Amino acid sequence: MKKNILGIYIDRDSFQYAAAVKGISGYRLKRPGLGYRACGTDKGNGYALLKKFLKEVPPDRSRSVYLALPRSQIFAREIRLPVMPLEDALMSVQNSLAIYAHLAPETIYYDIYVARHDKDGIHMLLFYAAKNEIEKINKIFSDTGHTASLKGILPVSYGIFALADKGIASPYTGVCLHQEDVAEFFVFSKNGLLFTMTAPLYEDEKALLKKGVVKRFPGIDKSFFDFNAIGGCDISRNCPQHFKFLPDLQENLASAAIAPALTKVQPVSVDEQPVRIKFIHPVRYIVPFICILVLGLYILTGNVEKKADQAESEFQELKNTVTQLENKLAPLQKKIDTLKKAASFKQDVKKIVQSKPMMYSAINEIARLVPEGTWFAGFSYHDGKILLRGRGSDALGTVELLRSSDMFVNVGLKGSVNRSSTGDERFSISLELKQE
Repeated sequence: MKKNILGIYIDRDSFQYAAAVKGISGYRLKRPGLGYRACGTDKGNGYALLKKFLKEVPPDRSRSVYLALPRSQIFAREIRLPVMPLEDALMSVQNSLAIYAHLAPETIYYDIYVARHDKDGIHMLLFYAAKNEIEKINKIFSDTGHTASLKGILPVSYGIFALADKGIASPYTGVCLHQEDVAEFFVFSKNGLLFTMTAPLYEDEKALLKKGVVKRFPGIDKSFFDFNAIGGCDISRNCPQHFKFLPDLQENLASAAIAPALTKVQPVSVDEQPVRIKFIHPVRYIVPFICILVLGLYILTGNVEKKADQAESEFQELKNTVTQLENKLAPLQKKIDTLKKAASFKQDVKKIVQSKPMMYSAINEIARLVPEGTWFAGFSYHDGKILLRGRGSDALGTVELLRSSDMFVNVGLKGSVNRSSTGDERFSISLELKQE
């Protein structure tokens, strides 16, 4: 476990840090350098304040730095796979990044978190970020001489999950966390982080997403925390004892950056390093256990040497038999897995091919009709239904222009129209493609 840790959280409006060192009685906060308290926060551009901080704090090769970012900078996708070896599941996801991520695979850094791996299948979360955004951070660390200390870049919600007392999850715990322009809803249990999704900071959008979360995870409404509400988050106050030295999460999110390094949760970091999943090979544990058990039984009989030789011979024969059977079954299992993957991939490709021409035509028609200066930050398409989230000078005028198209029906505003300080209107529009 790390002895000298520095946790940092940055976004476009703030910079937060906390430094800790391990002593005889456990971890305690310690100043990272002259002129700085052991923990602190500052308002302003997080990237500029990070660079200023690292310039003034001397590099230390014994220090491990963990950086937490808002979910507006790190994207996530939930992935479910059938029962298969974890190595095969990892390879499957890596080979299908172009399907799971909305950015080109060569333009992202990513990591894969295994939420569950049991007889019901494999549940994973893919975290990824734009490579150019992460490189901006790497350059700041490089320019200030701290490159060797940067050990991880993670979503802040993953750090909150790592810090939380999993015992309060009965059976699930949900958290709503505001980060820049989005609200993130994430759910965890004692088994791991199960779900994460973001929504715009509109009350109707948040309410819709929370309704879906409550429906999917029964009973979660009894243990759902609004992180940004006053007194609305008990995670810091109820965290395990070895986290008590950290600042309160609602005051300093750098605690979330430190937490994964002090626990046994799977490390997650969106950087150039390979995925950090520990593969458990049962043979490594079963064989020693059998040997110890057999040895203990033979000691009780008083015929240790004779029985041990006999057992070793029988065990080796059995092991060879098992190896032969595994070698015979391996090609058949591989063919079965390949056929299942091919069938699933065929169905996915068929759906994509059938839906994309209509979706592209709709995008072109929308671009042709909307007034100049109107732009959309969100676009969702499902079964011929489209939801647009954006801003412009005239929401009602935009709706009327879309209604004039022969391609769309049931065009209307969804939710309320909000006017920003610049005079633009923020709105959501729903519409459907006219069936041929």
